[in-house]
Amino acid sequence: MRRLHVIGAPTSAGAYAPGQERGPEALRAAGLLRALRARGIAVVDQGDVPGFRWRVDPSNPRAMNSDAVATVVRAVADRVARSFADGAAVLVLGGDCTVEVGTVAGALVESDSVGLVYVDLDTDLNTPDTTEDGALDWMGVAHLLGLPGTIPAISEAGPRSPLLSADQVVLFAAGNTTAAERPVIRDRGITIGSACEGGCRSGSRGSRGRPGVGPAFRLPAGPR
Repeated sequence: MRRLHVIGAPTSAGAYAPGQERGPEALRAAGLLRALRARGIAVVDQGDVPGFRWRVDPSNPRAMNSDAVATVVRAVADRVARSFADGAAVLVLGGDCTVEVGTVAGALVESDSVGLVYVDLDTDLNTPDTTEDGALDWMGVAHLLGLPGTIPAISEAGPRSPLLSADQVVLFAAGNTTAAERPVIRDRGITIGSACEGGCRSGSRGSRGRPGVGPAFRLPAGPR
């Protein structure tokens, strides 16, 4: 049986406020690992990488706590890479939305064949040049794609740059995009999967799920 390594990333460095750094602790306390083991999964808790609690960063107002974000990203990447090299599957518990950068960077050490299904209301394609609020939390996918204006210490955290190309990303259930993000999605041809209001129509091309049985989603039917 393949083992599942669980890695905690208790960080809110890229967030808008403290709190998300408690995510791994809360998920463990809620019984996530016990539930996985009860389903026959060989869970090995690898503990947490060093974390960071959000604080105001007046020295870098458009990319607050970027040094801390980069440190956590690289720590996650190292742990993920070691787990894959050990033959385990990996589950990373965050943490704010910059954690995926380290997860992808670590996975790329083991294989070039890495894709991202990004389930978030936001598309996180902003950069320090296109938004003024300074939260790297909604710039994670931009760093994976190496968009202009992203921070090299984060976007270059893996074995290649950019970490992902547009055709390796699906933005799933995205419902909030900024004026700067929309042309990036359009011009790079990034795939978007959407939640279906009231369930997808039976028999519709590319639909996933059944009305009344959990959430229903729609993915594109084929290549653009």
